[in-house]
Amino acid sequence: MKRNVWFWGGAALLVVSCSAARADVTIEMRQNGEPLITYVSQHKLASSSEAGGMIFLGDEKILRMIDTGRKRYTEMTEADAAALGAQMAAMQQRVQNMPPQIRERMQGMANMPGAGGKRTVRALGETRKIRDFDATGYVVTTEGTKGETEVWTADPRNLGIQSEDFAVFRELAAFMRTMVPGFEGMREMIKNYEQPDPGEVPGFPVLTIRRDENGSERSRAELVKLDRGSISGDKFKVPAGFKKQDMDLGEGGTPGGEE
Repeated sequence: MKRNVWFWGGAALLVVSCSAARADVTIEMRQNGEPLITYVSQHKLASSSEAGGMIFLGDEKILRMIDTGRKRYTEMTEADAAALGAQMAAMQQRVQNMPPQIRERMQGMANMPGAGGKRTVRALGETRKIRDFDATGYVVTTEGTKGETEVWTADPRNLGIQSEDFAVFRELAAFMRTMVPGFEGMREMIKNYEQPDPGEVPGFPVLTIRRDENGSERSRAELVKLDRGSISGDKFKVPAGFKKQDMDLGEGGTPGGEE
């Protein structure tokens, strides 16, 4: 079953840190060929795909994961995130103490996030039209990981993006940082467009391609459309008829569990 599509696609959505008026934003993407729609409002964020999605309420500090196929959802509070983060930290420590070959195999199988190794951004020196967006290309490599990421970005000003439009991503980043300390994707979501750090890609990504050490494509996220305008409150509610499932945070368990 396809799960957490929203999470990896969310790494391609960035936040500016300068003052401006906030407006609701709807972001349409293709994540590995499948549609992914993200709705952004004040203290509210929701993403939906064919497999499911998520709803984050920043003012309540609640994250809900939606399983469309099974018509159910799980709910994570800030306390749940802290408990899960402690478990993941302990698991990562056990993996780090394993022999190198076993450690690499375990990390690959678990798709464990990196510890925030040094990132290097190299400009390709090219511009390209991607859909309707004028984009500039970059390649990102991370110390301690294999492969690279190709990122094509557009000038936020050309997209009509305002700083406070995406303020909720800062709230999500803080929430997720509690659960997964050092998760690399969070820095991309809260970076400063105007003055990015050396390890950050300037601009708003319209195409992100991750490749393994052999150059084979592992994932692709492409911006299709970005609209500014009021979003219905229903977009941030669990669909009618979906049943809440308790999270399993026991030792060795995973959120939501499997039936």
